[in-house]
Amino acid sequence: MESDPDRIDELAVIIVARDEEDRIEKCLRSVLWAGERVVVVDDSTSDATAKRAAPLATEVLIRPWEGFVASRQFALSRTRAPWILWLDADEAVSPELARSIRKAVRDPRDRAAFRIRRLNHYMGRVVRHGAWSGDRVVRLFRRDRAEFRGRLVHESLSIEGGVGELEGPLHHTSYRDLTHHWRKMGEWADLWCAQSIRDGKSASLLDPLVRPGIRFLKGYILKGGFLDGRAGLVLAVMDSVYVALKYARLLDERMTRRRQDDSERREER
Repeated sequence: MESDPDRIDELAVIIVARDEEDRIEKCLRSVLWAGERVVVVDDSTSDATAKRAAPLATEVLIRPWEGFVASRQFALSRTRAPWILWLDADEAVSPELARSIRKAVRDPRDRAAFRIRRLNHYMGRVVRHGAWSGDRVVRLFRRDRAEFRGRLVHESLSIEGGVGELEGPLHHTSYRDLTHHWRKMGEWADLWCAQSIRDGKSASLLDPLVRPGIRFLKGYILKGGFLDGRAGLVLAVMDSVYVALKYARLLDERMTRRRQDDSERREER
């Protein structure tokens, strides 16, 4: 039997998914050429994500949710390949990017990791301007020269060595519709607030009032979000609402804790 020239045995793919039954197959089909293994960690979802992933993935593992970093580290522990590509279930590797990944793994030129251009889709169109334009993420890395850094939201990789650039887009569809976008904003705001509390950040009364307007002007006007038509306007509005939401929650949390501290001090007296 002849070997597949497109298969990369030095590469493994890890994916963390939750309630992604409608998108996981597209994601997996875009990386079937990854030779070592494709691991999906299903964080106890309520739909058929695991069932739909099983025929396409090397391994599907269901476990309780412990956070993004813990889930990715667990998925990483199930692989052995020297190179790792990590994806979200709402992403898909383009054919051009797949070719670029193969080339990079075979001839990394002493790079420890590679950055990928992420092409965001929103309301049925590609976002080419505004706050979501120019989105580049480090997703391909050598397992012995990178480490996931623990944050509750928007975790990152700590890289030891140079970072190269790959050609070809990674297609990304964060939200199925506006209802999904609204629900996710609430979840992200809660995580951001919890992380900010851990980091010792605070918020003033001006933050939820001023910052959203600045975010809207920056994304819609300065970065040309208006050029994306209706999708650009809706995205700029939703982004500004998200900024207001997360700072309002941080302010409320800080004020609640301050009242609790004052109450405890009065009781001690």
